[in-house]
Amino acid sequence: MKGYIMEWAGLYLDAVSHFLDRAREEKIDPSERLVCYNMAARIASLLGMKDLVADIAREVNELGEDLPLKGWIKASIAGYLRVAGRTGKLKPPPTYTVGDVRFTVDLLSIGIRVRGYIENFKLESVKEPSNGRITEDYVIIRGEVKGFKSIAFISKDGALDIRVSCILESSEEGLEIAAKAVQTITEMVKA
Repeated sequence: MKGYIMEWAGLYLDAVSHFLDRAREEKIDPSERLVCYNMAARIASLLGMKDLVADIAREVNELGEDLPLKGWIKASIAGYLRVAGRTGKLKPPPTYTVGDVRFTVDLLSIGIRVRGYIENFKLESVKEPSNGRITEDYVIIRGEVKGFKSIAFISKDGALDIRVSCILESSEEGLEIAAKAVQTITEMVKA
């Protein structure tokens, strides 16, 4: 599972590099350069790369003043800088239980990560979900929890990893969403 997540992080970093390389090419249209800077800043903010987003903002400021979209792109990048700049995590108590699943919750500035373990999990007894996929080693289920997009990974030994994309108002809201995510996923795989 860790390798899978690291592979995705690597792909995001590759995307940031691609958009920055494209934005720094002086022979392309300046408006296209602005859009590429915007995409690089957006992805970098999701990875928490505040310094890189700040560097991108400086590069955008150095472009010509009469460019269409420049004001909008600058405002977008300022927003990405705020997202990337949220430091630390809200600290909930370390372990929670829903049914027979014990789990921990990381409340981040861009979402929630739930890690836990499903007791007596049998991969071979799980039916193919309509919104997911089963392989010989794990189940992936995409869905929504309280209106927020989520993805869950369950390995054949019962290790559970759920990601929910959201911006939280409070730690209580995050814990409520995490508990609902665990409940929903366990009901799906134990049905």
